[in-house]
Amino acid sequence: MRIQELAEKAGLTAYTIRFYEKEGLLDSRHVNREDNNDRNYSEGAIDRLNLVKKF
Repeated sequence: MRIQELAEKAGLTAYTIRFYEKEGLLDSRHVNREDNNDRNYSEGAIDRLNLVKKF
């Protein structure tokens, strides 16, 4: 899924998700880069972001 869809499902902004990714809270299990360098997030990213929000 794209970042905007993930942001809506997780209740976060795209900026926050990119920050978490930059800080290493979302890794290759949750984010895949396509050939054109777009991010593609897995369904597990939602669970991971909900966990991060709790802390």
